[in-house]
Amino acid sequence: GSAKDISAQAADKAALAVLVAAGCYVPLVMLTWFAPALVMLDKVPAWRAMAASFKACLVNVLPFLLYSVLMSVLLTVALMLFFVGLALWVPLAVVTTYVSYRDIFVRSPERSVTA
Repeated sequence: GSAKDISAQAADKAALAVLVAAGCYVPLVMLTWFAPALVMLDKVPAWRAMAASFKACLVNVLPFLLYSVLMSVLLTVALMLFFVGLALWVPLAVVTTYVSYRDIFVRSPERSVTA
């Protein structure tokens, strides 16, 4: 192998490593996305909260992925702006996570089918 062959092989291995890492990371995020809110606000036991979180993310997989991509882009921009960017991004992440929890898990009278 030439140097180009070796660097191409290294790039292939790195790409595979990223895919494997993402394949492990995404389900972990899905397990823990809504679990803290379910445990703290709804008093759901931890294992049931993680199962409910995973199911909610699976049912809403397209919004979950779109949100993840959008927040990743915004985080990249926020990191370029250092403290000011993170001071804006962190509250946005917390509020949007809470709003998504409420939208998926909290049944309000105005959203009820029988009301």
